[in-house]
Amino acid sequence: MGAGKGKADPIDAHVGGRLRAFRLQAGMNQTELARALGVTFQQVQKYEKGVNRVSASMLARASQALHVKIDSFFPDEATGGDAAAEVTAAPRGREMLAILASLDPKRRDILMSVAREMAKAE
Repeated sequence: MGAGKGKADPIDAHVGGRLRAFRLQAGMNQTELARALGVTFQQVQKYEKGVNRVSASMLARASQALHVKIDSFFPDEATGGDAAAEVTAAPRGREMLAILASLDPKRRDILMSVAREMAKAE
């Protein structure tokens, strides 16, 4: 079952969103990831948008370049969703991830504590 003409397949879009999220978490730009994968940055853009499918071999290269498990590109059905993909799709979500990635580990831990407390308050 695929997507209609001009629309990304939902699974391809999901994998692309995860690729984007992991790239941002790693503090890489599209050009740096493209070099690591042996493709152009335009190809990385197409992968991230789900316009072009990521082959199994390319997914394996991406998982190595981004230091993530290959299965982390796919949704965890047990949790009922994918928080990273939701964040990157939200307004200013990518900006938030970029800021988080730029923080040193101590400040990241402090921000996580604040975020946990805010989540409890809702």
